[in-house]
Amino acid sequence: MTERSTAELWRLLDAPQASTADGALEALAERGEATKWRSAELQPRYAVSTTQLETTTRCRGDIADAVGVLGEQSVEKLAVLFAGVMLSAMLSSDAANQSLTFLPEIWRFVIVQLLCFAPYGYLTLGLTLPEELQRFATRLYVSLFPAYRARLIRHEAGHLVVGHALGLPVKKVEANAAAAAVSFHDLRVEDAKALRLPDDAAARRPPRFGPADSADALAIVSLSGIMAEIDEYGDSEGGAADLAQLQAIFDGYRFSEDAAVGTTRWAALQAHLILKREATAVEAVVAYLKDCDDRAADPVLSECVRALEGAPTDAREAGPMRRANRVEPLLFERLLVKPPRGNRDAPVEYDRSEAWTVPWEEDDVLSLALVVTGAFLWYALAHGI
Repeated sequence: MTERSTAELWRLLDAPQASTADGALEALAERGEATKWRSAELQPRYAVSTTQLETTTRCRGDIADAVGVLGEQSVEKLAVLFAGVMLSAMLSSDAANQSLTFLPEIWRFVIVQLLCFAPYGYLTLGLTLPEELQRFATRLYVSLFPAYRARLIRHEAGHLVVGHALGLPVKKVEANAAAAAVSFHDLRVEDAKALRLPDDAAARRPPRFGPADSADALAIVSLSGIMAEIDEYGDSEGGAADLAQLQAIFDGYRFSEDAAVGTTRWAALQAHLILKREATAVEAVVAYLKDCDDRAADPVLSECVRALEGAPTDAREAGPMRRANRVEPLLFERLLVKPPRGNRDAPVEYDRSEAWTVPWEEDDVLSLALVVTGAFLWYALAHGI
C-alpha cells in the first residue's frame, strides 16, 4: 500500500471508523508525530484509601462527595431557577393585569392566571420529569455563564487527554453552549475484530487491553473528567452522569460493591496522575475548545488531537497556560459562586466556601415550596391579581 503523508494521516482521525482513526494514530506515533498516543501504561490495580486519595489529589472525601451526587449542586441550580420563575411570574402577572386593559375581561383574567400559576407548573415539571428539568437547568447555566461553560470544557478535556494517553481513539468532541461531550469508539466491540492499519502493520501491534484491563481503562477514562475539575476547582459539577456510567460498567463486569469502590478510588488516582503528567496537553485542549466556543464553531477532532500533541513538553508551561485559560465569573454568577479573594495563581478558580449556598437539605425543598407559595398567594391577594 502506498505510504500516506503525515497530513493525510491527521485527516484520517476524523474518520467514523475506529480502525481507521486507530491506525492513523499508530502510524503517526511511529513517525514521532503522536508521542502522547498510548503513552500511559495501565498499572496493576492496588488498594487506595480515601486518605491517600485526599493526600495525593485535591479531592476532599470520597469521589461521590466531591461530585456532589447527594444533590447539593442540583438543588442549588433548581432552587435558583425556581426563584427566577417565581419572580418572573410575579412581575409579569402584575404587568399583564395593568397593561392588558384593552382585552376582554375574560381574556385578561386567563392570561394573568396562567402567569400566576407558572411556579406551580415548574413544581409539577420537577415532580414528573426531574431528569429533564435538571438537564434544562444545566443547559441554561452553560448558556448564561461563561465560567461555568469553561468548567465543563475542562471536564471534557480531561476525558480526551486521558483516553488518548491510554490508547482509546476519540469518536466525537463537542464543546459549546449547546453541548459538551467527548465520546470514544467502543473498543470492546472493535477489539474483537482484527484492526487493519493503513500500512498493514496490524501484526506488529501489541494487544491494547485484555478483558480484565478493559474495565480498569474504562474506569480511568470515566473518572478523568471529574478529576480534571477537582484538580482545578476542588470539586466537580459534571460528574454525576460519569459515575452513573461507571456503575453501569461495573455492573456489566459483575463487580462486587467492595470491588467497585476500590476500583473507583484507584481509577481516580490513576486519572489524576495522568492529568498531572500531561498538564500542558490538558491546557492546550482547553485553549482550543475555548477558542471554538468563542467563535461558535464546532471543534474538529483532528485539530483537537493536534493541539494535544503539540502542547509544550516543559511542565513549567502548565501554570501560565492554566491562568490564561481561566474565565472570571460574571457579576450575577459571583452571587452564586464567588472567586477566591487571595492569590489568583492558586490552582482553584472558585472557592465554594465563600459562596452563597442553599441553606437547606434536599428533603426541605417541599417545605421551601410551600413557604414560597404562601408568600406568592399573599402577594396576589394584596395586589388584587
